[in-house]
Amino acid sequence: MSTNNEKYLITGATGFIGSHLAKDLVEKGKSIKCLVRRSSPEASIKFLSGLGAELVYGDLIDEKSLMEAVKGVGTVFHLGGGGRVDMPEDVCFRINVDGTRNLLEACLRQGGVERFIHVSTCGVMGDVQNPPADETYPYNPENMAYARAKTETEKTALSYRDRLSVRVVRFPLAYGSPLIDGDLSQIEGVTPMSMIFSAVQKGQWMYFGDGMTLIHCIHVDDIVCGVELAAEKGKTGEVYILADEKAVPMKTLVEISAKALNVPAPRRHIPLPVAMTMALLMEAVARLTRRKPMLTREVVRGFTATRAFNTSKARRELGFQPAFRLEEGIQETVKYYQKRGYIQ
Repeated sequence: MSTNNEKYLITGATGFIGSHLAKDLVEKGKSIKCLVRRSSPEASIKFLSGLGAELVYGDLIDEKSLMEAVKGVGTVFHLGGGGRVDMPEDVCFRINVDGTRNLLEACLRQGGVERFIHVSTCGVMGDVQNPPADETYPYNPENMAYARAKTETEKTALSYRDRLSVRVVRFPLAYGSPLIDGDLSQIEGVTPMSMIFSAVQKGQWMYFGDGMTLIHCIHVDDIVCGVELAAEKGKTGEVYILADEKAVPMKTLVEISAKALNVPAPRRHIPLPVAMTMALLMEAVARLTRRKPMLTREVVRGFTATRAFNTSKARRELGFQPAFRLEEGIQETVKYYQKRGYIQ
């Protein structure tokens, strides 16, 4: 991935995937800088400081802080951004789209950045028709602020490919053990799988529809491996999809989770139209009570959209090969969640 004395910048290092990437780079003898917010959880700051990372306090919308962040950096791993279900669309776009553009501009002004790895999501492809989808599949984000923002963010990153060596990495549903302890809701990137575990453990899981929708997963360690390979072997302006060996029906993922949790496999189903109506009503109640809804249309869409992908390009050009089998990875993740008390 280049010489040991090169410095790497990670945005989003306080998140689930970013923290794993930071740890792996340090263990390989790399020197890293991390862009962190003043409001970042204390546990996250303590973890990164413990790795010996150089912390730069700032924000993707604070252009001055970005100039300091990219100073002396040869490779940027851009995982920052994100968005919550209840985040206003203008805020989501400002953090993701404008923030990414600000970072790219800082790289150009500062000079010296040789590689910019933009970590995106398979969510920009939406509900896949005629799966599996590869990198040529057209943008088709679902009708939710986060998906639209991430799509525009990826387009923005790729628009700089003639001025900077930008490579894009996408991945589907991530799982694995968080490195930073704390409230799961504060650890970005673990929410979907933790929702499945919690609902299955409590006997509350219900399939939306027949449960046979295809879903693709990937272990966090395999994401880190693929992201680093993109920096080492990726080509400028190219997009690479990282995922497990194969997609599985949602029912299979839930049954694997139930087995790992040692609870009966869920059998309840709810028709998709009914689920969407329930979600709409719960969102309305949540707005009135100013509480988080128990179910949202975004969640329903997320668990019923087809997510099946072709990873042959990443295998061929990067040498990517997932190391984790789904059953083993889920078992490991469940044990960690139970040990930490995230699921009872």
